[in-house]
Amino acid sequence: MPRPRPHPLALFSLEPENERAKNVVAHPCNSHLVSTLRDDGAIALDIGFNIRSKSCNTLATLGRGEADIILEGSSIAKVQCSFEIDLDTNVVMLYDRSHGQTT
Repeated sequence: MPRPRPHPLALFSLEPENERAKNVVAHPCNSHLVSTLRDDGAIALDIGFNIRSKSCNTLATLGRGEADIILEGSSIAKVQCSFEIDLDTNVVMLYDRSHGQTT
């Protein structure tokens, strides 16, 4: 079944570069965020206003707990990191939320 193009409210898409990242894209809980980037069928996770995070400045949280994007692994924090936007400047930042600063 063909996947949709990136969501119109997505600001960017994350294309997996290794097996662990491909497993994140393939995780059933993340399927609603997957789209096709190009005609070659490359898939990615759409990040942006299409995700309904708890904070208006947070685009997405990634982790193994109650995160928007589910990551598996014992070394992953409940909330490992987050993408957040400054609504005044439209700058998107990746914040490491893990206790060990391992993002």
